[in-house]
Amino acid sequence: MKYLKTFERLTTPTIEKIVSDIRDMCVELTDVNFMIDIHRDGDNNEIDIRISKGIPRDGVIEMKTYEFVEIYENIEMIIDYLKEYPCDIKFRIDGINYNKEEYSNYVRRRIDKNHEFHKDIPKISFFIIKIKLEDETSK
Repeated sequence: MKYLKTFERLTTPTIEKIVSDIRDMCVELTDVNFMIDIHRDGDNNEIDIRISKGIPRDGVIEMKTYEFVEIYENIEMIIDYLKEYPCDIKFRIDGINYNKEEYSNYVRRRIDKNHEFHKDIPKISFFIIKIKLEDETSK
């Protein structure tokens, strides 16, 4: 299996490899009721990651807010991993109790230009990462 995985990585396009690796980095989050939706647009070299939290109740998923500290280590791991690739990374946080202007100001104070995160962002509904690969050969 070890050799099969190595061979697979040699033949998988870069964007698919990145998506697969990010999924692997988020597995432990799914164990604690986080939902990780990863969408890719290979034509535009874009990957969108949406992290939300939901608890199944009577066959329906009840959406919950969460604290950034709950996903902090996974986000740091993803950002460190993406440093290997030439890409532009943008973040968006949607939450309750904040209007769009207040929340964008709040987020700007909490995420600096070097993607240094601060763990005290409360009541997140969705944490969204938008990745645009700059290398055209990564399609």
